[in-house]
Amino acid sequence: MRSFIFLLTLLWSSALAAACDYTVRDIGFVEFGAPKLQLIVLFHDRLDATQLREAQRELNEQATESNCLVWNLKFQCGTLANLHDPTDAQRAWLRNSDHDWSCWLRRDDGEVRLLEEASIEQHPSWEKLLEEHLQLPLIATFREQALDSFAQLVLFESTVGGNNEKSEQVIAQAITALGKAASLLPRPISQPVRVIRVPASQRAENATLLWAMYNQELPADTASLAMLYGRGRLAGPTLQGDAIRVKSLLAQLVLVGQACECGTQRHWVHFPHLPLAWPEDRQADIAHHLGFDPRSTLVVEEVKRIIQRGPQSLLNERDVVGDVVNSTLSLAGDHEFGELSATVIQGDGWGFEAPAAFASSAATDHAPQMLAIPPGRDSPESAAEHSSATAHSSTAKIAQNAPNAETSGGRNALALLFIAIGISICILLSLRFYKSHLPLFPS
Repeated sequence: MRSFIFLLTLLWSSALAAACDYTVRDIGFVEFGAPKLQLIVLFHDRLDATQLREAQRELNEQATESNCLVWNLKFQCGTLANLHDPTDAQRAWLRNSDHDWSCWLRRDDGEVRLLEEASIEQHPSWEKLLEEHLQLPLIATFREQALDSFAQLVLFESTVGGNNEKSEQVIAQAITALGKAASLLPRPISQPVRVIRVPASQRAENATLLWAMYNQELPADTASLAMLYGRGRLAGPTLQGDAIRVKSLLAQLVLVGQACECGTQRHWVHFPHLPLAWPEDRQADIAHHLGFDPRSTLVVEEVKRIIQRGPQSLLNERDVVGDVVNSTLSLAGDHEFGELSATVIQGDGWGFEAPAAFASSAATDHAPQMLAIPPGRDSPESAAEHSSATAHSSTAKIAQNAPNAETSGGRNALALLFIAIGISICILLSLRFYKSHLPLFPS
């Protein structure tokens, strides 16, 4: 009997070695579900058939299925009668507007946001709509640093300096706590946490992005903090005002570093994914960085199976993320975190540096890494910074990330080795078990 129990234990251990290969951060680069945002162009029903047909034809030629997938968007256009499940706001627009068409963004909870309206002389263009409303400097900054970041914290600043200082302290304390929790995570943290600070003067420019993050519209004196990872997934709800706390932020940081299997709950798969296009030349960078191709059909199907299988049950319905957070916070009091965070905030750690200043040698540093403030659309620096940020060659980035790919490949090989050893031992134990129970004198 004891041999049989030991046999099951080995099988279980081998299964875990194979199952916990992906972290939540890894899966953040995999498109495993349907887009949660939908771009809608609504035409007024007073347009004649020729105008409507021409405008729809042009839009549908531009907004192909592949283009929608690149932007992580669903798309539909037509009159109100042609739309799937139109909203009251869209019906009200049709009754009251003098314009010929309107563009809307719709979340998966049914809420819509009016982006633009115009006459039919200004034909709606897929590329122009995306450029005007979704191609923001903030998005470009996130995308440039996504592969070299464990996660990125986006702090939408308050108009009150004291509120921003409180948010800075929480960020520094949470990242310090993450460094203490690193030993409890299944894989070392090899990239820094980066912080993007958006000044209060640019909040209006990023209003659509905030809305897509399910951010409530709050007064300008209230700070808002969102954590993004992977291709632009939210690690949890945006934290606003007094809700910006160390424990809440640490839980999101720990979640990103956890294995997607084991006792990790699956609520994170339902958080929004921003509409963020990745150029084709960066797809190779992602594959080299991760050690697997996130667009591979086999990878996508495996991730879907992992998610559908659900977490392994823990005693008292506990969650591994909560266990790590509680254990970390219980090991160090607020006084220790407070002293360390003050040093970080008042020192050079919170200075603004250009993204290129972050070398790979600082990858294991758990101190906050500050990114340059993304310039507004109207600032003269915007075009210059955007062109310089996209000037790096894909070949150089692949070479920089090659060691990570080798590490991931070695990890996969090690897991397979453990499985092979486990199966071999199980077979040997099984033979010994049955041999010991054979009768000495067969009849």
